[in-house]
Amino acid sequence: MASAYKRGNKWRAQFELSTGRKTKDGFKTKREALAWAVEAEKLDKERLSDEIPDRPFSEALERYRDTVSVTKRGQKFEIRRIDRWLGNGSDDTDPLCFISLQNL
Repeated sequence: MASAYKRGNKWRAQFELSTGRKTKDGFKTKREALAWAVEAEKLDKERLSDEIPDRPFSEALERYRDTVSVTKRGQKFEIRRIDRWLGNGSDDTDPLCFISLQNL
């Protein structure tokens, strides 16, 4: 959430990024500072949603199982665990598999 603080005669704006906190100072009014922070926060959220594909988590698990797990020493156990999450061999698919990657 965006916020603004007064420092001397100027205003400083800040907001939380997905990777940390972003601040900028030197605004003449509180309104300018908040406007910048809200816009920058919106752009950060849009940037993140563009990088993450809109697919269910189950597709990411399948891709990981087929490309990464097969190269590991404990591949048999890891593949079995992923298959259990996906519901392969039974009807009990983990509800997490139906959530899109953007929402995770």
